[in-house]
Amino acid sequence: MKRMLAIALGVFVTGCPPQKPEDTTRDVARANAKDDSEPVASIGGEPLTLTEFERRIEDLPAEARSRFASVEARKGFLEAQVQFELLADRAEREGLGEADIVRDEMKQSLADELISEAIRSEVRASDITTEQIRAYYDAHIKDYTKPRRRDVVAIFSDAERDADMLRSTLESIDYANEKQRIYTFRTFADRNAISVESRNQGGAIGELHDPDDDARDANQLYAALAPAVFALEKPGELTPVLPWKNTYVFATYLTESPHSVTELSMVEDDIRQTLFEQARQAARKRFVDDTLAKAKVEVRQDVVDRITKPDVPATPDRKILDALGAALGYDTQDTP
Repeated sequence: MKRMLAIALGVFVTGCPPQKPEDTTRDVARANAKDDSEPVASIGGEPLTLTEFERRIEDLPAEARSRFASVEARKGFLEAQVQFELLADRAEREGLGEADIVRDEMKQSLADELISEAIRSEVRASDITTEQIRAYYDAHIKDYTKPRRRDVVAIFSDAERDADMLRSTLESIDYANEKQRIYTFRTFADRNAISVESRNQGGAIGELHDPDDDARDANQLYAALAPAVFALEKPGELTPVLPWKNTYVFATYLTESPHSVTELSMVEDDIRQTLFEQARQAARKRFVDDTLAKAKVEVRQDVVDRITKPDVPATPDRKILDALGAALGYDTQDTP
């Protein structure tokens, strides 16, 4: 029952039951224990073995698991597990192990574990073939393609007349070189910024991509300016004054990057993981559908229609969440 309560506490804090990792390699050092069965701690007379300790780390989500690469971090996690076990023991003594929520979470954990076990042997990342990876890459080539793009700076104005005046002023200056031309433009952009956010940014609005390039657009916000920007022959030249939303703008560009495609070898591992997850989801659906097809289920719609709308539960106290999270080794301070 304590294990049941432990799982429920984990679900309460994280929103999902512990999961077993698939096709992972252990990167947890074995400290100074002689073998996997040697306890790393004894809590109330019950041993916490090295195997169990490592399993708990591996059960964490990948982003949380990466925090425990150092020995000091694993020591901290061990302290958290001691607190966790003590909390679970106390909750068990106080009868919380019989609570409906604990039993419900235990059922959910068992269901998830059943599915994981059922598809673990059916789906493995190592079964993803080179041909499958290549096919996925070819079908999603635009995801791995960067268009021809220019790094753009712009000056915005609330009034078209003011924008025309600023542009004329910049065009009338006799510049010693291209570098001075661009520096002057960026100085004007800062002095005439129409928002606090754009001040001291030198007019930077990011990269725009060539509208004639069929790769995916990386900057939808200012995409309407792209045709004028790519009509410029060289850095420092100015576009005409253009309407943009409720303002007026003219721009230039600093540098240009060519159309490029990320090689398959650079994204092969990511694609393999994507295909692996897709295969897992498909296997999970098949398993659940098969289980439902073989089961005898009768739904009383007349009773369902009488179900009343539940009250919205109160948000759990933040201090309680933080305490339980710390006991499980999670940093709940980052949780919104």
